[in-house]
Amino acid sequence: SGETLTLEEYFQRLDAVDNEADERGQALEDEFPQAFEEPKPTQEFINSLTALVRDFVDSLEQIDPPAQVEDAHNEAAAAGTDFAQVLEEAAPQLEGVESASELEEMLGDLFAEDSEFAAADERFTNACVALQQIADDNDIDIDLECD
Repeated sequence: SGETLTLEEYFQRLDAVDNEADERGQALEDEFPQAFEEPKPTQEFINSLTALVRDFVDSLEQIDPPAQVEDAHNEAAAAGTDFAQVLEEAAPQLEGVESASELEEMLGDLFAEDSEFAAADERFTNACVALQQIADDNDIDIDLECD
């Protein structure tokens, strides 16, 4: 893009990207109410979520961050990529899972506290918190809803 954004402009763009992803995430939950209860919708939900995270990262990478946020911005993009990768690897593991109890067991493993998913999720949350902190330190009024 070539133009240097002010910190304020950067966070406005980031917030717009973040809000769009939130809305899509909400829509996914509405679209797949049986996700995490039945195998097929769970797999479809995870595949759709993977696409959403990848789109979020693409949108993030289209924003040219000012110097103050460059490191935090790049970390958020890297963390998002990592997160999408973990989700992408999780979906095929649900192939062949038929019963709710099998699904529960599989999800328990995939999303356990020591799982790759948990690590990627934490990395992504930490990157978000770092960006939120920069906004707060500069009196920029946005809420990235990192939790």
